[in-house]
Amino acid sequence: MKCKGFTFYRTFYEKLPKTTPVTVGFEAVTPSLLSKIKGYQHVYQHSGNWWVINDSKRTADNLYRSYLKLKNVCHVDGVMSINVPPKRIRKTYDIWNYPKDIRRIALEESLRRSLRLKELIKNEVPIYCSYEIGTFDEAVEWYRKAYDLGFRYFGAGFAAFLMGKASFEAYKHMIDVIVGAKYALGYDVPFHASGVGSLRLLGILYYLGVTSADGSTPIRAALSYGFVYDRKGKSYRVRDLEKWSCECSFCSQYSSSELVEMFKRDYTSRVLHNSCLWDLVIGEMNEAHREGRLEDYVYNMVKDSRILLKVFNYAREMKRKYIRE
Repeated sequence: MKCKGFTFYRTFYEKLPKTTPVTVGFEAVTPSLLSKIKGYQHVYQHSGNWWVINDSKRTADNLYRSYLKLKNVCHVDGVMSINVPPKRIRKTYDIWNYPKDIRRIALEESLRRSLRLKELIKNEVPIYCSYEIGTFDEAVEWYRKAYDLGFRYFGAGFAAFLMGKASFEAYKHMIDVIVGAKYALGYDVPFHASGVGSLRLLGILYYLGVTSADGSTPIRAALSYGFVYDRKGKSYRVRDLEKWSCECSFCSQYSSSELVEMFKRDYTSRVLHNSCLWDLVIGEMNEAHREGRLEDYVYNMVKDSRILLKVFNYAREMKRKYIRE
């Protein structure tokens, strides 16, 4: 199953073009949402953030009901199964340090709910068997179990790893999980990283064989915080902008002064710029992959960030040790 390219599903916003890959949580599938998302060509159904949704609602049957509604109005590319988190034993979410028995209970429940979703959906749409998982060894074990049970698409929830100020340790364990999955399943098996939206981090994950991801960064930053980004992933507060230059398909239609004025008065223009910029950079990443120069491309993306360069060097080390393309 050879997978080509990388796809980023961003949080749904109704002013995005219908060709834009978007993600929507199962809990958000309401009549209002269905009317807005009608006609979208690439929709990824998310299993919802466990820290804001009661666990009793995160069931395979509820995900299935949402999928049935979505597929009637748009094209669903895939459905993320339920990544059950380990029982919280401390305020921090360094789950790789949690007792192994606590982690195992959560992994078993994740797989059980994935199997129920598979039973309901059958082969209608790819089901990404997903875990809330934090170690290399457990990734090898639990993705192999899922493969043996018939799953061919896989994923992991990483949003909680990045809450607050992300540490190198958190990034390291993300890489361990992805490399463990690829070591167990093969480089070309589809793998979805959920809750990851940073442009430069996406480049590192794609280098490791991640085939898709979902995240809110380009949309939420524009709507809630008033940020726009440049092609290196650096954010700028709109209220402080005096000039702007960008090559994305949105910004190339306007002058610098027009863009600054629009960004300051219009939320949608911020969203459209950020979304188009993500598409531009991901298009470049895909081209670099096809031409066999993705490693150099990602290095140039991250070399100005001390922590991300350290993360990328660790990713290179792990990939060379465990993954065969």
